[in-house]
Amino acid sequence: MDRFFDLSVDLLSIVSFDGTMRRVNPAWERALGFPANAVAGKPLATFIHPADWEAACPLPRLARRPRPATFECRCRTRAGDWRWFEWNVAPAPAEKLWYATARDITDRKRAEAEIQKLAAFPRMSPYAVFEFADDGHLSYFNDAALELARSLGEAHPSKILPPKTTEIVCACLVRGESRHRVESTFHDRALVWTFHPVAASSVVHCYASDITESRSAGERIREQAALLDKAQDAIVVRDLEHRILYWNKGAEGVFGWSAGEAMGRSAFELLSARRNDASLAALRRVLETGEWSGELTHATKSGNEIVVESRWTLVRDAEGRPRSILVLSTDITEKKKLETQFLRAQRLESIGTLASGIAHDLNNILAPIMMSVNLLQDSLTEQDDLRLLETLRLSALRGAEMTKQILTFTRGQQGDRGLVNLKHLVSEISKIARETFPRSIQIETNTAKSLWPVLADATQMHQVLMNLCLNARDAIVPLGRDGKLTVALENVTLAEKHRPLHPDAKPGRYVRLIVTDTGTGIAPENLDRIWDPFFSLKPEGQGTGLGLSTVQSIVRAHGGFVHVESRPGQGSCFEVFLPAADIAAVAARAEAAQSIPPGRGETILVVDDERAFQEITRAIFAKHGYRVVTASDGSEALALFAQQRDNISLVLTDMMMPCLDGPATIRGLHRLKPGLPVIATSGLIENEAVANKFGRTTFLLKPFTTEKLLHAVSHSLRTQAPR
Repeated sequence: MDRFFDLSVDLLSIVSFDGTMRRVNPAWERALGFPANAVAGKPLATFIHPADWEAACPLPRLARRPRPATFECRCRTRAGDWRWFEWNVAPAPAEKLWYATARDITDRKRAEAEIQKLAAFPRMSPYAVFEFADDGHLSYFNDAALELARSLGEAHPSKILPPKTTEIVCACLVRGESRHRVESTFHDRALVWTFHPVAASSVVHCYASDITESRSAGERIREQAALLDKAQDAIVVRDLEHRILYWNKGAEGVFGWSAGEAMGRSAFELLSARRNDASLAALRRVLETGEWSGELTHATKSGNEIVVESRWTLVRDAEGRPRSILVLSTDITEKKKLETQFLRAQRLESIGTLASGIAHDLNNILAPIMMSVNLLQDSLTEQDDLRLLETLRLSALRGAEMTKQILTFTRGQQGDRGLVNLKHLVSEISKIARETFPRSIQIETNTAKSLWPVLADATQMHQVLMNLCLNARDAIVPLGRDGKLTVALENVTLAEKHRPLHPDAKPGRYVRLIVTDTGTGIAPENLDRIWDPFFSLKPEGQGTGLGLSTVQSIVRAHGGFVHVESRPGQGSCFEVFLPAADIAAVAARAEAAQSIPPGRGETILVVDDERAFQEITRAIFAKHGYRVVTASDGSEALALFAQQRDNISLVLTDMMMPCLDGPATIRGLHRLKPGLPVIATSGLIENEAVANKFGRTTFLLKPFTTEKLLHAVSHSLRTQAPR
């Protein structure tokens, strides 16, 4: 019996009267993708379409008076789609169980639907009939539709469909429109289309007719004129002396002049924003070949310059002599700006990719240096040696901070946060400004004596203040006179009444950073736009438009907000509000982090392709009560772990290695020993997201200190013991 249950091609199930799956056969996995152990214990309703469970499945209704039943319903596959199954169920009242078999009838259902559609389709109708599926594509058409297409010079009916056919079909099916009529023009022929949804189906029938001959010549002219005026593009007709003969509504919208203002005027005088070289070249080309297309820069009525994509066509009279030029122009000014912004973003992305590679290599180099310094500081007693080691430690830390700063700029990476006294930051930036800014700019600082600290990333705070000072400098220099830049710091406490200051202004203690300049100021209409990426008030080529966007992003990430006031010609004042740190909470966390429990002889497998990293971690772990086994790549690590599985308590592995990388190594280790604690390390912060996908895995960003490494090991061993 069990062998029949396992070998059956049909889906076999044992279901309790309350709808719970007791047992299923392997055919479930072959048909639906669910293994038997993933189905057992789940409600049958989990796998049946909700609409079919209530309308088709009889089990809930037969629970009180069980009897055999047959029904059809849709069942969900593991991939998320639905397939049709025919069910036969028989009750076992004494056991309160249903014995059920199911067979896949999806192909049969599809065939039945196709047969019904073909039977309902009016193929022999003398009218052109089209049928559309629920996704809007043309599924059937009759002989009359094919003849209509051929009469219009097309081999297939799909070529003559009206615009927005898909939207019309969806309107009939989704929004319940019972009839939709639309007219279209194809090769100077007028067509009328009438769409009707077919009852009790998901298709739409459309009847098409050629009504060209039923229209008078005057009606056609009026309709064509109306269509030209509805066009968003500028449509202009000019004679060979460049006088404007026709100017549609689209031209009014693009260039600003009304038809009355433009008619009869010279196109060159009206539209040329600069020398006419490009327009003259286009004119020569269209007279030689009959057509030209390209980009031109034109002037608008307001004096602005716009870029248009223009198509010129030479119009001839009945004898073939040139008579006029038809010009169609599309305003692509915003498109060109977006392309420029996209190219800038691509350049930044390329810089970020390069910086990430450099940072990874530098962090791998700095990691053993920092840990070696920590180890040597505990061993040496001579003051001169300790001073040299402290210099080495600070230099390594400085190198690590530089890589973080590069990644912060290019990738938006968030660095470590700690207590920061902004007074020191202001002092450092003001010194740089005095040394590098023009002597015509007077720089003043004004900071409170007892300033509250903030919990922040010092590198990012440096970036915020530097961006604001650079913007202030660039606002003062164009004036050509002496200016003043003031940087101030003060403690403020915001109450509920201050909420109108800014939507993000929550009551509490803040440190306010104020940067004031006497520069050009910002027009009121631009105050809301200055935070947009790539928006810049500086001349083209002198600014990326990313400075203030970066400032706002960093300040928001720190729980603060920025308030700005400015008047054209009088200068600007930027106020950055940063939440004051809860010193007691920060101190408590720091105190808790100082205690490092020693090891108890546990064995740690260190996997890293850097020999220096292996050696220094071996020395550190040995000093703090651990045993160490090392491997240079994932393949060697898996082989060693297979031999010493019972002895190894934790694995420390790099994420980027040759042969077999970190993620593949972690997967292999967890297959050999589920629940094994793993600490993943990398010089790239992006690998943290990869490491977090694995259970019982901690991530450490290189370079890190000995204390941070030992804390991570102790925490993993105590809280992530293998199951």
